[in-house]
Amino acid sequence: MKKEKLLNNRKRMNYLKKYNKMRTVILTLSLTVVFTQCKTQQTTSQTQSPKAKYDYYTTVEKIYKLEKNMSYLKVNDILGIQPHDIYVDFNNGKKIVTYLYKNTWHEVENTLKDSEKGLNGGTPKYKVSTDEDKSLYCVFDQNTQLLSSYVTDLGRGQASEVLKDEQNLKSYIKKPVKAKKVKDEEIRRKIKT
Repeated sequence: MKKEKLLNNRKRMNYLKKYNKMRTVILTLSLTVVFTQCKTQQTTSQTQSPKAKYDYYTTVEKIYKLEKNMSYLKVNDILGIQPHDIYVDFNNGKKIVTYLYKNTWHEVENTLKDSEKGLNGGTPKYKVSTDEDKSLYCVFDQNTQLLSSYVTDLGRGQASEVLKDEQNLKSYIKKPVKAKKVKDEEIRRKIKT
């Protein structure tokens, strides 16, 4: 009986040893799989840069799509960018939002410059220098958040000339006797700008 008991104890011990070895192997394999999966996910998330929803600049074509009484969110969506700066005029109830835009130009090969293909072809490019960054100013009503007006840097620069021309036209319409003579220097200056 002692021999049988001893034999049973040895069998149990062998069984426990095999069980422990199998358990260790299974745990090692499962931990290896888990760590491998974590490492794979970590490296793929590091190699794939997050895609930005908005660009830094908008285009003139998108600016032309703006209309009066558009909501702030609709303007952002059409321009495809987030505002560069926001100013609030509490006295007049206005919010002025600025966006950056750049003008494009076409790069054409020298051999095609004087041909019809050169006029239609080329690849659109943006100037790299920050001197070419232009601002779009959108004026929103602070209470309704609707677009009331907008103007670009170029428009602001030419506004005084446009107002002068408007005044000249109005005065000519009132008294169409004779148009004012414009000096040659003024004409040359306007052509250069």
